[in-house]
Amino acid sequence: IVDTLRNKGIINGKTKNEFAPDEGICRGDFALLLARAGGLKAEKSYDFKDVNKSSYYYEAIAALYENKIIQGYDGYIRPSEPVTREEVAAITVRYIDVLGLGFTSDSAVEFADGDSISTWAAESVDSAAKMGIMIGDNASRFNPKNTLTRAESAAIILRLTENNSATEKKYVTGSALSEKLNIV
Repeated sequence: IVDTLRNKGIINGKTKNEFAPDEGICRGDFALLLARAGGLKAEKSYDFKDVNKSSYYYEAIAALYENKIIQGYDGYIRPSEPVTREEVAAITVRYIDVLGLGFTSDSAVEFADGDSISTWAAESVDSAAKMGIMIGDNASRFNPKNTLTRAESAAIILRLTENNSATEKKYVTGSALSEKLNIV
């Protein structure tokens, strides 16, 4: 997964030899992955209260903001904060809509922890799950408040870039990804 995305110029490791799959990913880094995957560029400049124009993810955040894929919080983007799984579901569904990706929905998916999904995210979580973009763990939990890991972000981006179809519907944890790819 990582090598495929690295070869496409979408993802990098923490260092040359380390991907750190179990680490959480921040909002700015996930925005960077999405912008690279979709080839999105901003046409205008934006003044975010907490994103310096010289930061490595500014262009990506501006492109996603311009395309209404991400939304601010009263002028704040919070790029260095961890991004939760339910936030990623909402962002990813908007990304699919904006880019017009041709994903089809499977039958309804129910999660054991469905009652812990925020009201504002419920429809997006349902859509992302039906499309196979985001799935639950081995205990049928979505874990909506958990921080998205780097491994999960790689799996999501790969699903978004592979023929617009989510063929790999297996839950991938960072450790499993590490073992599969023989990386740290």
